[in-house]
Amino acid sequence: MFDRSGLVANASLVVFTLLSTQTRAQEALPEIEIAVDAATKTPVAKEKAPASVTVITGEQIEKGVSGRIGDILKTTPGIYMRGSAYDLTRPGNSVGTLTMRGIPGASRTMMLVDGVPLNSPYAATIDYSTIPTTGIDRIEVVPGAFSSLYGTNAMGGLISITTKKPEKREFGFTTAVGGFATGNQVTGDSLTERVTAYYRDRYENGLGVSLNFSGSNSAGYGDEFATKAATTTSPGAASVVPVCCLQMIPTSSGGVTTLLGNRGERPWNTYNVRGQLYYDVDEHTKLTAGTSFGHSYNGYSAPTSAALNGAGFPVYNGWVSFLDQSGGLRRINLSDTSANAFLSFTPAGEWTSRTFLRGEAKIGDVTIKAGVNYTVGDAWFVSPVARSVLLAAPTGIWIGGPGTYSPAQQERMIGNLQADIPIVQSNLLTIGMQYQRERFDRDVSDLADHKDPYSKTGAVSYSTHGRSSTLAFFAQDKFDVTDWLTVYVGGRYDNWRTSGSTWQTRSPVQSSLPLFSNIYPDRGAEAFSPKASAVLTFEQLTLRASVGRAFNTPQLFQMYTRSQTTLTNYTDGDPNLRPEKVTSWEIGFDYRFAETGTRVRATYYENQLYDLIYTYATALPGGVTQNSRTNAGRARVKGVEAGIEQALGFIAEGLTGFANVTHNDSLMVRNFAQPASVGSRLTFTPEWMVNWGLAYSAGPWSAELNGRYTSKVYSDDQNRDTFYGIPTAYDPFFTMDTKVSYAFSENLKASIIVTNLLDKEYYQFYLQPRRAVFGEIAYHF
Repeated sequence: MFDRSGLVANASLVVFTLLSTQTRAQEALPEIEIAVDAATKTPVAKEKAPASVTVITGEQIEKGVSGRIGDILKTTPGIYMRGSAYDLTRPGNSVGTLTMRGIPGASRTMMLVDGVPLNSPYAATIDYSTIPTTGIDRIEVVPGAFSSLYGTNAMGGLISITTKKPEKREFGFTTAVGGFATGNQVTGDSLTERVTAYYRDRYENGLGVSLNFSGSNSAGYGDEFATKAATTTSPGAASVVPVCCLQMIPTSSGGVTTLLGNRGERPWNTYNVRGQLYYDVDEHTKLTAGTSFGHSYNGYSAPTSAALNGAGFPVYNGWVSFLDQSGGLRRINLSDTSANAFLSFTPAGEWTSRTFLRGEAKIGDVTIKAGVNYTVGDAWFVSPVARSVLLAAPTGIWIGGPGTYSPAQQERMIGNLQADIPIVQSNLLTIGMQYQRERFDRDVSDLADHKDPYSKTGAVSYSTHGRSSTLAFFAQDKFDVTDWLTVYVGGRYDNWRTSGSTWQTRSPVQSSLPLFSNIYPDRGAEAFSPKASAVLTFEQLTLRASVGRAFNTPQLFQMYTRSQTTLTNYTDGDPNLRPEKVTSWEIGFDYRFAETGTRVRATYYENQLYDLIYTYATALPGGVTQNSRTNAGRARVKGVEAGIEQALGFIAEGLTGFANVTHNDSLMVRNFAQPASVGSRLTFTPEWMVNWGLAYSAGPWSAELNGRYTSKVYSDDQNRDTFYGIPTAYDPFFTMDTKVSYAFSENLKASIIVTNLLDKEYYQFYLQPRRAVFGEIAYHF
């Protein structure tokens, strides 16, 4: 364990001192005129946007470490991501999440690509591994409440990815190979391959085409450990095998468990294919259509048991006994009535297809925008049961036996209509409407072999279905009061309806399930989300302030289904959940020092959350944990974001640097479902995040070095998980990444990429990747 406070203080002092050093002789940062549209749904100069927008350009992405979307966003102020957001971690929506402006959960921040939402229709989660990182023109990170324009999911803010439009014929590809070598026979060594390719062209008849592909394949590593509580009680007549080499370790909340071994390396692969057509009918009429398909797959391999019998062979089944570190006799049943401790919920996979069509036309002074998009997909996993089998044989480990298959078939359709109406030269009125419909279905099927998703027997033990629809109207008025004052006032009305059903019966594999059948009639809720902002823009100074409300409707997954996170841990839905609400306000500034080009910015914000959907746990017999969802009550977040950018030409020509810090003071204010959580920090909301970076570009060379510190986050609502450095913990961590590139010509570039440069070992529930080294070749023409 390292000294977190000392690390943050010293690193911050060094970085901020360096970056704030000013001299008249140094080179100023170049002025870049950037237009953004995510914060207003209309193009506006970045400095006049009603939010502290961070823009990441395509050029910055190409020069930096950009394996996945989390690698691109990792040094953005106010953002905490984990799991599948980062390269080398296994894919899937269940292992990735996002916190923005101190509001935790991927469902509470909207993410879009070319205006199409990426949040899944059934749970609003995202498989970040399938988000393309090639062909990006820019990413706009827009923090704050934005339900006034976007409706549900936009409580913490939104992240909008805009892809490159074809202007001329371009073709390119990159290939990278690398991984990390832990030298650990338990967790294994990872080897990963990445390939991206694109083709863009604009033909003489005005038709433009853009094709993009990205794919990754990895041997994976053993990121999940098998643990189980030991007992001193005798198992009676059951046979007990004496073993050695098991260790008692603390749990993240201070309990005691036994480290049994590792559940095996997790090979995985992902790919994304995207195609778009652009056609300009005339100067004022434009059509765009596109489709994409993303896929990810998690495999499995043989686990490794630390329990060794007298002959030195690993033991995977039955009762074992061992002496703990203090010499006490302990016993564990490795394969009890729930399932074998070494088995995992793999294989698993996910696919999503998104198709859109939109048009824009100018009629007189009025711009009309219309579009429709359709999303369909599935996220599936297998589950072992008590009758699942893991056997050690001379030829290796055999894993089989019955289990279950759980899909998440889903679809969404959205239609939009928007008009931008200039009332006078200084006043732009935006009005629009949106209709959204979502569906989710899950039939849990018996499997003859729980490692073979195609071995369905035809028996179904559990079925759930959910539907929702939303009709919304929105308006926003942008008024340039003077040359230096712009005011935005707007709001959105949403009418949300939902219904569902669920039933459960017994099957040959699930023969002891309780029986139930429920039909949940149509019900609904309404929400009005107003927002007002003011932006004062001077030659060197921009001041902004805003206040607004946002909401988040319950997800179909939360209302109508039971989910299982471990072999003895499951979460039940609640069909009567209400929308979550937040009232947010912020005030901030951007300032540019004319003589040196130094840019500084800071924002203070507060979020008051109401009806926050909360999961509380109930311990059941047999070591089973039942989690239930409810609208818990109230929480609040007070936070500060501050950053600086500086040209460092006095050190080396072409060198620039940045640093930023985020502080979240989060608190559960009221929680009738779990009163003991009142006064605790919100889960998955770090108190401190500090990021810094250096970038160099001169001649054929370019390089980037960045570091980030994230303080401890809690997964326990009472913040009892204070231990770290052990499986299932959420550790504070400091990591560094770097990329060095050399351009042999205008078309060919080679790069060396190193992530986790300091080779830190830390956990974010799962063991995180150690130092990884990649070689990359990029060719463009």
